Formats: sequence, C-alpha cells, structure tokens
Amino acid sequence: MLEQQDLDRRREMNDAVANAEVDIVSSISQQRGLTEPKETAENIAGVTLAIGAMVANYTLCFPIVVARHRVQALPAAYRNIYIDSPLGFCQALQTNYRQYGLRAMYPGFGLGMFGQAISAIYESLVNEVVLSFDTSQWNWGLRLLANAGTKW
Repeated sequence: MLEQQDLDRRREMNDAVANAEVDIVSSISQQRGLTEPKETAENIAGVTLAIGAMVANYTLCFPIVVARHRVQALPAAYRNIYIDSPLGFCQALQTNYRQYGLRAMYPGFGLGMFGQAISAIYESLVNEVVLSFDTSQWNWGLRLLANAGTKW
C-alpha cells in the first residue's frame, strides 16, 4: 500500500516536471514583439553590423578566393611552383593588379554580392515563416514526447 502511494506520488511529480518542461520550452519559443525602442535600435544596429561585416569580409577576401580558384581550375596555365607559395601568390595578385587594374581583381563580384543578398533574404523569409507558426499546436506533441520518455 505504501509502495503504491509512493509510486503514484513519483508519477505525479514526473508528470508535473514533464509538463513544466513543455511549458518552459513553449513559452521560450513563442515569438514576442519588440515593444521597447531601445531593443529595436539594438536589433537594427546588430543587423547593420552583420551586413557590414559580411560585405567587408566578402570585399577583402574575394580577390584571394578568385585567384586561388583560378590556379586550381587552370593548373596548366599556372605551372610555376612559385605561384603556389604565399609570397608567389601575393606577387601574382600584385602583377595582375598592375597589368589589368582593380577590375581584374573582382571578376563576378556583383554576382557574388547578389547571391549573398538572395541568400540572406531567403534565410530571413524562412525564419519569418517558421516563427509565424503557432507553437501551442505543438504542445501536445511535446507533452507526448516528454511523457513517452518517462513511461519506458
């Protein structure tokens, strides 16, 4: 009799913990609106910083990436072992800049930035779609999963 009461009490506690976990997860995953202007300004600053960092990184790394792909894609044209060293690579970039100008350093740069923008927009749209779902519909599934682990 005492063992049955203890077992029932433990099951109730286990169910309460599982329900509390589900409530916490669902309350955290709920989308909340930005009510404070300071928080909105911080989010705008964060997005601006992220976009600026992406553009700066892309701008600085693009000539190196293009030159490296050029050496890998056309190995017969770049048989010189010296080009495949860091110093030779820098000298090849400098020679390319002197002979053909800045435009030769950024072939396809506009397409690359366009691709980055499309990728960022797509990611943002997917995020908005996912956040628009009502998570309260998922609570029964979370409760089922939480309780399934305790039954076994």
